[in-house]
Amino acid sequence: MIAEKLEYVKFQNVIKRLRRIVGLLKKEEPGSLSRSLIYIYLLFFIIPVFGTINFLFAHITNIIIATRALSLLLGFSTTMIKGITFILNRKGLDELSETLEQYFDELLKTPEMSKQILSKVSIFRRFPSFLLTFTVLLCLFIALGPILSILTQVRHKVSPINYHLAYPAVFPWDIKTNVLLFSLHLIDEYFLTLSIAIITSTVDSLYTYYMFQMIGILGAITHRISLFDENNCEFEIRECVNKYNILVDCINK
Repeated sequence: MIAEKLEYVKFQNVIKRLRRIVGLLKKEEPGSLSRSLIYIYLLFFIIPVFGTINFLFAHITNIIIATRALSLLLGFSTTMIKGITFILNRKGLDELSETLEQYFDELLKTPEMSKQILSKVSIFRRFPSFLLTFTVLLCLFIALGPILSILTQVRHKVSPINYHLAYPAVFPWDIKTNVLLFSLHLIDEYFLTLSIAIITSTVDSLYTYYMFQMIGILGAITHRISLFDENNCEFEIRECVNKYNILVDCINK
């Protein structure tokens, strides 16, 4: 049981770190600058999204290329929606975290309940690490493309060097022969890639964490139902209804 509780503490710590990195701190936690991070991450999307939209219209007659651009825009949009949704619902997110942690910690005080609700904590705890590793590796793969392209051209003594960005984009200004403009766009795309990894990992991991806690509360309700008898029926029903109302409130948040 001690091992499972340690796993849960690790799970909590990972979620807290991810929330701090993405800027989704709780209201009572210090760090006004950290709370602005999510806005900064979203700003990195503006120029690449603009370039990708132009790329789409420039190749609208080519189904394969247009589909690639649409897929990329869908990925950008999904990540942006995740970030914006959490910004708009920051208060509800804080309330959800406080409610779930309060009642989940109460359940952990009972050895019998702890054993039941922490039985699969290791599976849930590994998901954030797996997701973060996967997204970072994918982003590194994307980020290495432009650098490898330049190195290949230098190796083959290509002149002038054609500069290619990490994502397909078309801009009103020329970046393929302008080193400064290319560098600025590439840096922005690298920050964009980092933002995608951070926002995706944090939001999906938070959903996993809340889902684990809700499953634990649901397990507590099931356990109490199994304890029904003539002597404590009314009390147990009241407790089950209270916990069910907690779950409903959490879903509505």
